[in-house]
Amino acid sequence: MSNKYYLKIESDFSSEEIKENTQIINVNQSGLERIKENNFANDFLSHFIINLNVEGAEVEFLGKYKSEMNLCDISCVINHNANNTKSKINIRGIAKGGGKIISRSKINVKENLKNIIGIEDLKFIAIFKNDLFEEGRGEIDATPEINVLSKDVSITHSLSISKISEKELWYRRLHGSSMAESICNFEEDFLK
Repeated sequence: MSNKYYLKIESDFSSEEIKENTQIINVNQSGLERIKENNFANDFLSHFIINLNVEGAEVEFLGKYKSEMNLCDISCVINHNANNTKSKINIRGIAKGGGKIISRSKINVKENLKNIIGIEDLKFIAIFKNDLFEEGRGEIDATPEINVLSKDVSITHSLSISKISEKELWYRRLHGSSMAESICNFEEDFLK
């Protein structure tokens, strides 16, 4: 299986920048390790490779991103290298006002492993110019991927890309919020 993928959105980052911004984390003890990452401004590049190397190792990656007039290029790869390991990739992002988000996530499970649990849950909101009077439109290019070479696993992945519903904004405005406040409150709630 190839690790290459086609990008719908061009990344402005060079191969060297990507290499410099790649973090490799080896989880060499049992128990839960939480990794959190937030970025709400400026161009942003972040790539994680997380290796679960011992039985009982668990990792939860939580990424929250907002892109407005900038590029956010992120990825998280989790490699299950031992029995009885668990992983969760939980990514939330909002692209608006010409902002772009590229998101790649992947869970790999080696051969002959047992009792593996993995979850990829990616949710994005793209705000278009006509939706909420924004300048420009948000773009999102996201792909969750799994590569499983064992049988005793429970792996799920999901991806949703949507826009703010008129009903959501109507409800918030009904309670006295302006359009700008409604959008801001929606974004804060979504990225909690």
